[in-house]
Amino acid sequence: LEPDQEIPGPVKEIFRRSEPDFKIQTHFYGYDGRGCDPTAFDCHYTYNLGMTAFHLMAHGKTGQMAAIKNLEQPFENWEPIGIPIARLMHLEERKGRLELVMEKSLVDLSSNAFRVFKGMREKWLAAKPGADHFRKPGPVRCDSRSAEDRPITLTLNAIDMRTKKRSNDQNP
Repeated sequence: LEPDQEIPGPVKEIFRRSEPDFKIQTHFYGYDGRGCDPTAFDCHYTYNLGMTAFHLMAHGKTGQMAAIKNLEQPFENWEPIGIPIARLMHLEERKGRLELVMEKSLVDLSSNAFRVFKGMREKWLAAKPGADHFRKPGPVRCDSRSAEDRPITLTLNAIDMRTKKRSNDQNP
């Protein structure tokens, strides 16, 4: 649904009768809906986010966003959590008045993932002639060796975090 579109009557009726009461907020997915097919990692991640959201709702934990910790680790080490949305909000001036909004999350220019990207961006420019440097050209295959690969930024930042943790452990 477009944000300004009316929610169909039967759907409104389901929400009206539901326990506990909750409000509907629509969102236009645009580019999100036109992405590539999901990988096996994507499927596991979204399934677990859905299960986490269900358990948060079933236990009356409102005002929380479902999340999964330790995504860079094997599946059995994943940890479902609820993040209070209020912690993510801050006041920002918009059109001359203060509004409560989600705080922007900027790219960490000192992160391992960004440093690797920065070093490779000239090579990865699509405008240059020559061989492509895509990590996984072709269709997604959920039964191949790479089916469980994590996104490269997640993997690189996890390496960076492990290095920092080891350094902190050695220098208390």
